[in-house]
Formats: sequence, C-alpha cells, structure tokens
Amino acid sequence: MTLRATPQQVKIYQQTIEGTLEEVKREKPLRLLPPATPYEHEEQARFFQEIDKRAEDMPDLQWVYHVPNGGWRGWKAGAQMRAQGVRPGVPDIAWDVARGEYHGWRCEMKRKGEYPSEKQKEWHTWLRSQGYYVCVCYGWREAWKELIAYRSLPVLS
Repeated sequence: MTLRATPQQVKIYQQTIEGTLEEVKREKPLRLLPPATPYEHEEQARFFQEIDKRAEDMPDLQWVYHVPNGGWRGWKAGAQMRAQGVRPGVPDIAWDVARGEYHGWRCEMKRKGEYPSEKQKEWHTWLRSQGYYVCVCYGWREAWKELIAYRSLPVLS
C-alpha cells in the first residue's frame, strides 16, 4: 500500500520542518563532549573495580563506599530519596578512615569537561572546615591516586 500526500499536506510538512530548523538554529549550541569521554558512573565503576582487584593487599579499602546521591531518577524515586534524607551536593565517594590531620576522605568524581555545581562546592567547603580531605577527580585514575596518597598519610593515635 502506497501512501500519497496532497500538495497541501506536503506544504504544511515542509513549513513545519523549516520552522523547527529555524528554532534549532536560534537556540544556544550544545557543548558536546567527545564520544570517547566515559560517563561519571563508568569512571566510578572502574574505580571500585580497582578497589576490588586490590582487596587482598589493601583490606582497609573495603570501607570505601559510594553515596547514591546523583543520577537521574523518576519523580517518585526522587521524592522518596529526598524524604529519606538525600542531600544535593554530597560527594560521590567516601572513606571514613582518619589519616594525618583528616577525619576522612571524600571524592567528587566528575566526567572530563564537567565541573562541580555550586551545591557541591558548598559541601566541599563545609566538609573541609570539619576536617575532611575533599578532592574533585576527573576519572578513576585520578581518584585512585588521591585515595592512595590519602591512605599513605600517617595514622594518628
């Protein structure tokens, strides 16, 4: 079965497409990241794979955990999480082990080309004022280096 459009229908369709294209041209261009840039959740998963891989040699790292604050959820799940105390801006990864002068380690993982939000910066400032080590890392390797550097600080009694 072949569908045929009347000349009037074709004209309406063309005007709609042209109007849509004009609207798109007027909009602010999107800042696109290169397709090879891993997503934040992929970087975090790779970070925890590294922890799991080294669990035998570094058993204290079993206490590093992810704070499930980010990500896109439906409105119902988001409302439930807010009701349960989820707070925007809390760092993604935490390790509640004191080293050096710090009470614990916090890491905000970011995708290359992205930056912390104002809420995240507020949390970082507050956590630092409370004696926590806070870092923003762009990729799992950077987070791993920060964690190992923190882990090498002296344990104070």
